Amino acid sequence: MNYQKHNFRSGQRLYASQLNGMDDAILELAEEMKNAGGLSIGTVTTGAQAAASIQDGKLNLVFPVTNMGGGSGISDAAKRYILALFENAAYKNGTMQATYNALKAEWGMGSGTTVTPSQPGTPDTPSDTLPTPLYKLAAQKTFVQSKKEFIDTGLKLFETVNDAMELTLLATFSVAAGTYTGSSPAVLFDCFNGGGNDQRGVMGCTWDKGNFGVNVYHSSSVSNTLVDNTKLQLAIQIKGGTYRTTQNGTFGAWNSISNYGTGKTVSKSLLIGASWTDANDVEVAGKSRFFVGTVYDFQVYNKALTDAQVKTLLAEGLGGSTVTPSQPETPSNGLPTPRYKLAAPKTFVPANKEFIDTGIKPFAAIDTGMNLTVYATFTVADSAVNTVTVLLDCFSDLTNDQRGIMAATWTNGTVGMNMFTYGSHFVKIESGKKLKFLLQIKGTQFRFLSYGSMTEWKNIPNYAANKTVDRSLILGASWTAASGETTDGKARFFNGAVYDFQVFDTALTDAQITTLMEAN
Repeated sequence: MNYQKHNFRSGQRLYASQLNGMDDAILELAEEMKNAGGLSIGTVTTGAQAAASIQDGKLNLVFPVTNMGGGSGISDAAKRYILALFENAAYKNGTMQATYNALKAEWGMGSGTTVTPSQPGTPDTPSDTLPTPLYKLAAQKTFVQSKKEFIDTGLKLFETVNDAMELTLLATFSVAAGTYTGSSPAVLFDCFNGGGNDQRGVMGCTWDKGNFGVNVYHSSSVSNTLVDNTKLQLAIQIKGGTYRTTQNGTFGAWNSISNYGTGKTVSKSLLIGASWTDANDVEVAGKSRFFVGTVYDFQVYNKALTDAQVKTLLAEGLGGSTVTPSQPETPSNGLPTPRYKLAAPKTFVPANKEFIDTGIKPFAAIDTGMNLTVYATFTVADSAVNTVTVLLDCFSDLTNDQRGIMAATWTNGTVGMNMFTYGSHFVKIESGKKLKFLLQIKGTQFRFLSYGSMTEWKNIPNYAANKTVDRSLILGASWTAASGETTDGKARFFNGAVYDFQVFDTALTDAQITTLMEAN
């Protein structure tokens, strides 16, 4: 083995090339030790100067203790560099694992121990640098149960299970009021394979009696006490066959994972907002037990982060805000973030056969928990008066009464709307005048803006669980021709201009409606 000694000076910056050279030397040493008859680590001690010796087939190491820069011994930062090198080597060679463990024990830097770096403000301190997450939520997401939405992260965290596994999962979220009053859980995240097979990965969901809990294989614990519309946080960590979770923000002790073993791999990816299985642990093709609430931050790391790192990330998840979390995120007269908003005013000319597909399928699932507000400000071209041109549509099939909603100009000089089998005109067309459309759904009822005032709530006719609509909401055209037959290229294109178009996953309050219409 040929290795050139580095004469490092106190305070000197180390470069990747130097560290890589040390790493290569460690690996080469490990290989030579193996070829020489399987040397093992003997003692690791400190002394006046560095030394190494082989005795009875064991390598004995002496690390120097010096007095430099007003301090004694190897600096904490240097220790972390050396440990990082040995940790990297340990993944490639079993002998290095023993060296790594011996160094940690010698320096008192074992599991759960936090060592204050000698210069915490410098970028050279590895503990100050967070690793790159395997997954980070791009933007906060509100989940509405009736939409049956979820995010598949693609992470198969337990496809390989062994004692070297490390994991940190962090989430900042709030749960909608009343979600946890029943025994049916709303699932925040899941990569269970099937409870009946004991290959359960991790899960986080609402529990009855007002708690939020997590599962790690067969182990489970309460992580939060639930409060309506309040930002909550949790962290789960796995290190080999042990795990720990936060309870109302504070980590508990490390515990053994029940039923965790190399044969208990999980082939499912990690979902956010839904579960792979139903309450009986039977897999559901379209997923199940959808979450109800908002996820503000969600991150996954393949390391068991330090307490300080977790604390930093959770603080960032709160947005650095010191506002009392129990306060509602949106004031009662404020507007929530729309699910869809028209980017800029758009003029539709029928000859151009243009339309905008929002991608939103409001009626893909129908249940009593549905909430929706659709709003538009528009004008109708003079040439469109007394003709049929469609402003918006998500009808699926007229003949089957799976009609969703539609707004269109009618032949009597008005603009009308359909809500399943209900139909009514709601405003008279006036040349060049901006008109408004607003329709709301709450559960099995609806109301709409009719000649300047909101109607009373009405029961939706022909509205039932089997009357789902597989069409997305489109702006500027109809899915069907006048005959009711679906047209591939769309039909009855709108003739006019749309200035504002927004879709909300909630039935806005009267105050919010006033705010919306005054702003547009």
